[in-house]
Amino acid sequence: MKVCVSIDCESPGPTGNGEVPPLVSGYSETVGDGTNTSFTVTHGLDSDFVVTSVRHVPSGEIRNVSPAVTVLDRNSVRLDFSAAPSVDEYSVYVLALKM
Repeated sequence: MKVCVSIDCESPGPTGNGEVPPLVSGYSETVGDGTNTSFTVTHGLDSDFVVTSVRHVPSGEIRNVSPAVTVLDRNSVRLDFSAAPSVDEYSVYVLALKM
């Protein structure tokens, strides 16, 4: 499952066409296939300022799972787990600050 969200808050100003851009945007995706330990998440948020959070899908808990996160570019991150997650075991949430 993939989900994209935008949070429209007080913004520095209009974009020129009267619209106010969101300050924070988000994306989520489930990862895990029982084999691989590395997953590239292409979030498409176009930001250098991203934060990730990982939630255990079966329990709904935010567990103390700390995959190494590498920002690959403005639109993708790589998560490296120490052990291969089972199929769709984790939801990865990416939040991006628009500056």
